[in-house]
Amino acid sequence: MLENFGKGLKDLKGTASELFENSAYDRLVERVGESGAERAIMHALQERNLTLEKWAHYREVRSVMHSNPLGIKEIAAEIDQLSNASLGLSKDD
Repeated sequence: MLENFGKGLKDLKGTASELFENSAYDRLVERVGESGAERAIMHALQERNLTLEKWAHYREVRSVMHSNPLGIKEIAAEIDQLSNASLGLSKDD
C-alpha cells in the first residue's frame, strides 16, 4: 500500500513540476516572444537530448490532452464489458 502511495506522490510531484515548467515557459514567451523563449531554453533542451521540434510537439499534445482527454479508463471499462459479454459473464462473476 505504501508503495502505491509513493508512486502516486511521485506522479503528483511530476505533474506539478510539468505544470510549473509550462507556466514559466508561457510567461517567458510573453516577455521575450516565441523565438526568444526558444533560444533561451535551447541549452536546457540539448542537455536533455531534446529538440525544439520535440518541445513543440510535447506542448501541442499536452494542450490537446488537457482540453480533450482520450478517456482511456472508459475505453478499458468498455473492453472489459464487451469481453465479459462475449464470454457470457455478468459483472458479479
